[in-house]
Amino acid sequence: MWEFNRGNPKDLKGTASIYVHNHKQPNRDSNKQGDRRHIEYPVFRVAQRIEDIILSKKNSSWDYENMEKEIEIMEIKINEFMKKEMIIKGIQFAVDDPTELLKLSGDIIFAGDVQNRHIGYSLLIDANSMYWTDYIYQQSQKNSKSKEKKLEPRVPIINTRILDEKGLIRTIMSLTVDLYNKRELGQTAEEKVAIRQILELSKGMRFNHQVVSLIDTFESNHPRRSEIMDAYIHMIGYIHAEKYEEAAALKSKIDALIKSA
Repeated sequence: MWEFNRGNPKDLKGTASIYVHNHKQPNRDSNKQGDRRHIEYPVFRVAQRIEDIILSKKNSSWDYENMEKEIEIMEIKINEFMKKEMIIKGIQFAVDDPTELLKLSGDIIFAGDVQNRHIGYSLLIDANSMYWTDYIYQQSQKNSKSKEKKLEPRVPIINTRILDEKGLIRTIMSLTVDLYNKRELGQTAEEKVAIRQILELSKGMRFNHQVVSLIDTFESNHPRRSEIMDAYIHMIGYIHAEKYEEAAALKSKIDALIKSA
């Protein structure tokens, strides 16, 4: 199980330092300068761009000069969740203290404890593959949500508060006629926008329930649907003008029309 020293597993950065802890101690005769066969914390640093993985001398206290000669740029092929092959750049090195990795950008991940460098290398390879599989999946989800958001049509806003009774009635009638036309033309996306626009009219208003009932009636197959909708539209106008007796009379008419089916 990974342990994130820095970063969020649900929002991977696409640049990472992945390391393991090698418990095997160096041999006494392996103390020559540059001998890294028994380094305690082997690391993979991986990214999509080469400039993101090259270590800065200013950001590292380890023997960068010697390490620079030893490391080789790795090209790792990733195919998961991709229609075409993706090449990841990476370098392998080691540190004596994993807190040194905090000086580098991106995610910092502890991949586990190992007993020798060969097992450590295999674990780093597996962790790297899992990291990029998760990263690419997360990016595909973000791109999908972004496309859905861009495709969602904007709903025109009408300021209901500035309309009087007759103005509100005319507005809703016009919107419902437009709604009928879009239904007949099979314009599903435009129809949804029209419905949302009508519903937007009632936000924070006293006739919210009646507007929802108006849309429910439109969606129904009631034989007297047009009459019921017309009554709801006028009832909304009365409520907006605070003519509650007239609104109550229309409510009785609507109930009778609904039962007459």
